[in-house]
Amino acid sequence: MIPTRDGGPLFAQVIEGLRRQVVDGKVEIVVVDSGSRDQTLEVARRNGARLFEIAPRDFNHGLTRNLGIELAWGEIVVLMTQDALPVDPHLLGNLIEPFDDPQVAGVFARQLPRPDADPVTRRNLENWITGAATRQVRHIEDPRAFERLSPMERYAFCVFDNVCSAVRKSVWREIPFPPAVFGEDIEWGKRVLLAGWKIVFQPEAVVEHSHQRSLAYEYRRTYICHRRLFELFGLQTVPSLKSVLRSIPHGVLASSWLVLRSGERPWNKLADLVRIPFLTASTVWAQYAGARDEKRRKPQPARGG
Repeated sequence: MIPTRDGGPLFAQVIEGLRRQVVDGKVEIVVVDSGSRDQTLEVARRNGARLFEIAPRDFNHGLTRNLGIELAWGEIVVLMTQDALPVDPHLLGNLIEPFDDPQVAGVFARQLPRPDADPVTRRNLENWITGAATRQVRHIEDPRAFERLSPMERYAFCVFDNVCSAVRKSVWREIPFPPAVFGEDIEWGKRVLLAGWKIVFQPEAVVEHSHQRSLAYEYRRTYICHRRLFELFGLQTVPSLKSVLRSIPHGVLASSWLVLRSGERPWNKLADLVRIPFLTASTVWAQYAGARDEKRRKPQPARGG
């Protein structure tokens, strides 16, 4: 199941990658589109996808995925974003393999940065759970021990990522994705784990997925993300103004040193070095402001990221 809107040329590559998958049986592709004006609809139809259209105002990260799962025929439903490019023909086979364990509710894939990713984006992705090379199985055997974990430990334990994931439909019927402008996957991960199910990170299932977004987009996305993380786990990665003032110069120095040591072309290095102070300041402030505003129960912005 793929939610789409103006997927561009990369969406065609994603669909082609799915058509090349080596699996037993037929691969059903369900596309739920929310107002594409480019060639996305034509690409979906040309490649035999089951296409469903909704109004842009009706898109919601949780509810739209619920719709796609409901429309899909199979018991194991794979969820992807329109820009998650399969690395090889074994993505789907590797992704569904952990479901041989009947206690597994969901599985999510490894994400590799695109070849053109800048050094900072590459570092951030490779250092997070979704960039790891080791399989992880999450299962809460003692809820009281889980609650004693720190907010960051509980967050890391519950990570689930719908960039490329798969869910067991029978479990989803009991625990559907929540309505959400952001973070429907991490909230679902927490809910199914607390209900006694397992979640698996499967590094042998691999997609290419990374972005270099505008500063405004990065700020908005980080702000909403950290509102959700405080809501779900009480997590404050930058808890005070003092932490803001300490984190910005540290982040600028670490990222600038990384770029200077990289093998990028001089012009790209210069562009990254100019961008880094602004990106660091905006994302650090967004982490602080997001958790602070959620703690104060300040009304959410009108639009999600």
